Amino acid sequence: MICGVILWDWWFLEMSTLILTATVLFGVVVQMKETIFIEKFIKGAESMLSVAIIVGFARGITIILNDGNISDTILY
Repeated sequence: MICGVILWDWWFLEMSTLILTATVLFGVVVQMKETIFIEKFIKGAESMLSVAIIVGFARGITIILNDGNISDTILY
């Protein structure tokens, strides 16, 4: 992942694809049953949901402030 970010300009889409692929591959390698894998995956994703919502709201506010030319006025 570090090489991808530094050398190939990876960002959120590529990094999340790598993490998801590695997670599924790990489940296959350790021969975990599908139902147990899904339960564990959802349990892990639950803890990140609140953070993802906050990041989404923050990005939306930033876009609105930039498109409305308000952010420069606030920073000034």
